Amino acid sequence: MSDTLRVPLVYIAGSSHSGSTLIDLVIGSHTRIESLGEAKKIPKILGSLQSGFQPKPVCSCHAPIVDCDFWKSALQFETPDYSQRERITFDSSADLAMARRALAFRNKSVLLDSSKNLGRLGFLAQEAGFSTTCLHLTRDPRAVAFSAIRKMERADGATAKNRMRLVCKHALDWSALNQKIRRRYRKKSGLSYLHLRYEDFVFRHEASLSKVLQILDLEFEPAQVRFRDFTHHNIEGNRLRLQSDSDIKFDSGYLKELTPSEWLTSSLLLLPTLSRFGYCFSRKDIFR
Repeated sequence: MSDTLRVPLVYIAGSSHSGSTLIDLVIGSHTRIESLGEAKKIPKILGSLQSGFQPKPVCSCHAPIVDCDFWKSALQFETPDYSQRERITFDSSADLAMARRALAFRNKSVLLDSSKNLGRLGFLAQEAGFSTTCLHLTRDPRAVAFSAIRKMERADGATAKNRMRLVCKHALDWSALNQKIRRRYRKKSGLSYLHLRYEDFVFRHEASLSKVLQILDLEFEPAQVRFRDFTHHNIEGNRLRLQSDSDIKFDSGYLKELTPSEWLTSSLLLLPTLSRFGYCFSRKDIFR
C-alpha cells in the first residue's frame, strides 16, 4: 500500500504511571495530530453503552461519549456494527475505519493512541493501513512504583501494607515490560521506534517533542505546551485529562518519600536496566 494512503499512527507504549496522559494531551495539541486517548478501552466503553451502564463514560471535552459529536462520528453509534451487536469486539480493520473518520472530522493527518498495551500495538503494527511509530515512554521506575502506591493509598485512605514488597514488585514489572518493548520494537521492520523519557519531556519540552514530530515530518508548535487552550477528545487515561491544571512540572515526591531501604532495594533489583534507559542508581545523582 502506498504510504500516501496509510494513516500515520503514533502509539505510546510503556507502563502505567509514566505520564502518558500529559504527553498525549501535549502532542495531541498539534494542529495536525488527533489523539484518541486510551483507545484500547473502546470495546469496553461500547459494551457499557449497550448495557445502559450509568454514568455514561465521559470524553475529555467533558461531554458524555454518546453526546460528543467527535465520538459519534468516529464510532458511528447509530450503526449495528458498534452500538447494537451482541458481542462488542474491535479488530485492526475497524480501528482503521475509525481512525480515518476521526481524522476527517477535524481535518487532521496523524493519529495518536496512548493505550500503552503491547497486544494492541502488535496488531495495529500489522495492519497495512497504518504507518506506525512506537513512542516508547519511560519514567524513573522508582517514581512509577511510588505513584502506584500513592494511588492505592488514596483509594484505601490508609498507608499501603507491605510497601517494600509493592515497591519491588512494581520495579520488577517495569523492568520486564520496558525491556520487552525495547527488544521487540526497537529494530522491528516496517515500524519506527523512539524512546522518550518522561523526565526529558518535563525539563526540555521543545527538544523532546521535536524528536517525535521529526519522525512525522512535522515541526514543533510552541502552542502545544498550552494544551488546555485546545479541545481534546481523549477517552480513559488518568484524572488529568478532566482537570484544569496546565502545569508541566516534575513530581519529586518519590525522591523525598521512598525510604532509604525502599530506594536501595528497588535500585539493586533494577540493575542493569536503570542505565539501559538512562536512569541513575543514586538518589542524589538524579539531577546531575
